[in-house]
Amino acid sequence: MGRDADLLPKLAVRSPRRVFDRPVGLLFKGCYFVCRGLQVSEGGMLIGIDLALSAGDLVLLSLLLPSSGGTVVRAEILYRHALSQSGLPEFGLKFLNITVLARRSVRNYVSAKTLDEAELERSHRERKLRAVV
Repeated sequence: MGRDADLLPKLAVRSPRRVFDRPVGLLFKGCYFVCRGLQVSEGGMLIGIDLALSAGDLVLLSLLLPSSGGTVVRAEILYRHALSQSGLPEFGLKFLNITVLARRSVRNYVSAKTLDEAELERSHRERKLRAVV
């Protein structure tokens, strides 16, 4: 395996996610903004905000998780989608220093997803696929 394994691209790990339709605080270059949380997972989140962010930018997020209170976490911008169903540019973020307690809180929130939420997410995914094809 050795050197050949080093040549393989590093693939992003997708963890289970849940809709997170809540305000999220975002600190970027000394300025504080309130953006819209769209999805959350143990590894990161999807936010909607009309701000000039680029892949690789570092931000500080403050979010309020149901049942566990607020948490602050550093995150890196991974990608940007131009426009979405929210009408705002969407950014995928990767958590960099999430505490064990906050990670557990996110995991509990995601695992408490209802059947209705799962069905709604599935229908949104199918609609997106049909729009692309």
